[in-house]
Amino acid sequence: MPGKLDEIYISPKSAAPMQALQQVNLIAGMGLEGDRYNYAVHTGTYSASFIDEPGKNCTVVSADAVEKQMAATGMKPFEAGLGALRRNLVVRGLSGDELNDMVGHEVRVGATRLFVHRRTVPCKYREAQCKRPGLMNRLWHVCGVNCEILKGGTVCVGDEVEVIPGTHQPNRVNPGMK
Repeated sequence: MPGKLDEIYISPKSAAPMQALQQVNLIAGMGLEGDRYNYAVHTGTYSASFIDEPGKNCTVVSADAVEKQMAATGMKPFEAGLGALRRNLVVRGLSGDELNDMVGHEVRVGATRLFVHRRTVPCKYREAQCKRPGLMNRLWHVCGVNCEILKGGTVCVGDEVEVIPGTHQPNRVNPGMK
């Protein structure tokens, strides 16, 4: 059963607050229109030219997984919502395991296509910014995935999110630097 796109976030530049949107344009091979991770203009924290990673166009996280893990470990919810994790697309209806199992697969979000290169994890900086001691270790396995945008287009809150059958490509997976 597919998940649903629940929230969309961009930030115009590194360290700027996240902005919630109802829809956004995904640009193939680049990022989300207006987002700091639009690496074509080198405005993101990880946009240095020596970081040659195709899976840094977009991040996806499961709201269900994060909320469940936060509750299980006694962490209070984020006052400002899941935008505090600085992930682009927040989905509902998919567990953390289901999202993590998307690594190596193409995924459809609305009419767009992503390739999931690797899992992503929270960092000490995010932990400090959120004022959540232990966030990094507690959310390590549920903090989302990094994706390459294969086919761009507009995505909207409510769009379906699902693995495209027959697209598993384990040789394309980038375990990343995290």
